[in-house]
Amino acid sequence: MKSITDLEIAVLNQDYSEVQSILADLDKHTELMAFRKAAAHFGFSLFEHHGRGYAMRRELGLIYGYMDESGLRKLCERWGTETLSLGTFGHDVRDLAIQQLGLSRNDGKTIFVGWDTFLLAGMESQTDAAKKVKAYLLHMERAGRIAGGALSVVQSRHIRLEEAEKVSKIASRIDRMKNTQFRSRVARYIDDVLDGALDVQGQLNLFSSLLPDAAEEKQEDHSS
Repeated sequence: MKSITDLEIAVLNQDYSEVQSILADLDKHTELMAFRKAAAHFGFSLFEHHGRGYAMRRELGLIYGYMDESGLRKLCERWGTETLSLGTFGHDVRDLAIQQLGLSRNDGKTIFVGWDTFLLAGMESQTDAAKKVKAYLLHMERAGRIAGGALSVVQSRHIRLEEAEKVSKIASRIDRMKNTQFRSRVARYIDDVLDGALDVQGQLNLFSSLLPDAAEEKQEDHSS
């Protein structure tokens, strides 16, 4: 998958084909979650329909530091991103949007844009406000939360498994793991990585094999 950095480079190069290719590669399953997080972070309204999120273009314009929505309108036209009017939606959906967003029933001016516009504006706009959006997007990508961006769920879990393996190796080198609290913490950590595939008690039983048995411990205690 392409990254946010790839999108930034494509925008800087004004490479329309590459931009469209990257946008088409976005993971639709995680797009809505990422858009929700961005809306909560920057404080704009998000309307959801059929598993996708839509923001009001005029409201996003303010987030990017524009005086009005004309800047985003030109960006949408230049890159061919999706724009929808209230009338595009069916009757029930329109009623829901009117209720949630406080729009007039006869609203004919409000335009909705999606996650692709939010991403592009973050990469292209040069206002101080837009730079904050860009920094946010790059940070989110590094955290593995941007659709089509950085760390996939599989990659993330692979890293966690590697970490768990390191913990197990450290634990296995301890000849006498008498600290039961430590054993429990190790077991719970690996259980979390394995998503409960082996319950914590089961792991404690495994770790118990690393310990001298009670008889040996008593014998050693007496001899000492």
